[in-house]
Amino acid sequence: MGNLRETRLRKQRGSSSRLAALGALLTAIALLVVACGGGDEASPTAAEEATTAESTTTSAAATTESSEAQPAVIPITEPGARETVTLQIAGNEVDVTIVLPNNYAPGEPHPILFALPPGGQAQAQVEFGLDRFWADEAQARGWIVVSPAAPEGVLFFQGSEAIVPELLDTIAATYPPESDVFHLAGISNGGLSAFRIATGSPERFASIVVLPGFPPTEDDLAMIDSLVEIPVHMYAGETDTIWVEGSERALAALEEVGGQATLSIEPNGGHVPAMLTGAELFDVLEDARPG
Repeated sequence: MGNLRETRLRKQRGSSSRLAALGALLTAIALLVVACGGGDEASPTAAEEATTAESTTTSAAATTESSEAQPAVIPITEPGARETVTLQIAGNEVDVTIVLPNNYAPGEPHPILFALPPGGQAQAQVEFGLDRFWADEAQARGWIVVSPAAPEGVLFFQGSEAIVPELLDTIAATYPPESDVFHLAGISNGGLSAFRIATGSPERFASIVVLPGFPPTEDDLAMIDSLVEIPVHMYAGETDTIWVEGSERALAALEEVGGQATLSIEPNGGHVPAMLTGAELFDVLEDARPG
């Protein structure tokens, strides 16, 4: 895949010792994990670490009770549209940016990418992900992209993951997903979030793409067998050693349970691989479409 070095999943026997050691190392890695900022080669910063730490104390996503109302109909139907709406989800106001394909047909099933942003997962990071990887290819290839900002700054692996099932229901009420499943992608903190969300509701997803990302805690790692039927594609830059190690260990854990995964490492690449393109990612997503 271009300049990327790809490591494909292999079934191995007698590798249980790797998985046993993985939990302890993952804990150490998680303590060093900080956010990716808005740039494509951004390195973790103290400010981002503070944003992540502060979000753990924010109470906005503490409400996990589903609202009794039926999911709202989202009033965005113009082909090629890209708009942000504010939805009431489980007692939270959630800003969600919707990208519709150029051939959008209202009410018809479409492949839908649920894309989680990096860093503090605010609207600026949503726009970065859409501009860099998702929007143009989706519009050209007939995909819908749904990218939420973290409500009140509570990241999607530190509390806001609790609202995702209701958010997906709300999206599906207006935009029925192809084969009733979504595709899931995440950049940096969005990659951590993707593993947390997927292991919580694996039946809702047809594929996972992270750049980079890995299960954020030992508990998430222990649930990785729930992803055994889902293609998982991971990307990382060679110089971003903490994220490379976490990705390699996620690959080993998926190997252990007989899952489907690849890890592509960009030589000399930074936090988000600079040579990776939206076209390459959507080629992978297209291959994972059901049927």
